[in-house]
Amino acid sequence: MTGRRIESETEVGFEEYELEVGTYDVRMSTGIIATAGPSDLGSFLDQPLYSSHMQLNIAAKIVFPFQQSDMECGVYFHSVGVDDEWSRLRVSDVQRRGENGKPNYIERGAEWVPELDSPRSIGYFDIEPEGGAFVNVYLPFYLVQEFRTALSFGHAKRIFVGVQNTGLDRLIQHIIYSTPGLYEV
Repeated sequence: MTGRRIESETEVGFEEYELEVGTYDVRMSTGIIATAGPSDLGSFLDQPLYSSHMQLNIAAKIVFPFQQSDMECGVYFHSVGVDDEWSRLRVSDVQRRGENGKPNYIERGAEWVPELDSPRSIGYFDIEPEGGAFVNVYLPFYLVQEFRTALSFGHAKRIFVGVQNTGLDRLIQHIIYSTPGLYEV
């Protein structure tokens, strides 16, 4: 097994943020995909006829980490047309390989995990010098719709964002919402 040792999660720059949801709005569009001229039709035959896009905009506040608590944060979910590709992608598809073609692994604690070819993300987390933060997340349409449904029923009061800080970018690795019952005693 080809591999290297990583001593801790902080060495690779993982950060966790907890956001409190305020208000939200939704923008949605759907329609027939633009048609091509007769010479271009061959390349369009296997393409979907309809296209839909949803953008979910959430006004939130950071509650953790504490040094950024009460900072305003705009959270933007964008639907992307990768539903099939998203569900077919496997870790082995993005695993870094050595010169011999064998997959690379890194040691984290007591276990070996696949080393990814490049930092993968579902979006970006930006903190502005003026004091605001922005979360842009790119997900398949059905997942953006699930978040919208959870919001409309009042089931997404908190959002947790896992970020990999590369030094140049903050790449979102995961985003989770929790129901209000989690905080009731």
